[in-house]
Amino acid sequence: MIIYKSKDKLELRISGVNRFFILAAAISSFLFAAMHFDFDHVLVYMSMGFVFSFLYVKTYRIAVPITAHALMNCLPLLSLFNS
Repeated sequence: MIIYKSKDKLELRISGVNRFFILAAAISSFLFAAMHFDFDHVLVYMSMGFVFSFLYVKTYRIAVPITAHALMNCLPLLSLFNS
């Protein structure tokens, strides 16, 4: 049985996300979008960056967001072969 001294630590343990995650993920996703240099699709890239940040925080493995990014890159490639 795990006993927590404060409600905040218990909520952090349950949710797995601390209060600065939103800020850190927003900055990270903005940089992710900026690195793609496609300003017509900034919101798409920012949302993908936010999802990749969330995947890393939930799994603590960098391979998970890297794999998700590789799979996202395969989708346009598959559409080229199907047309």
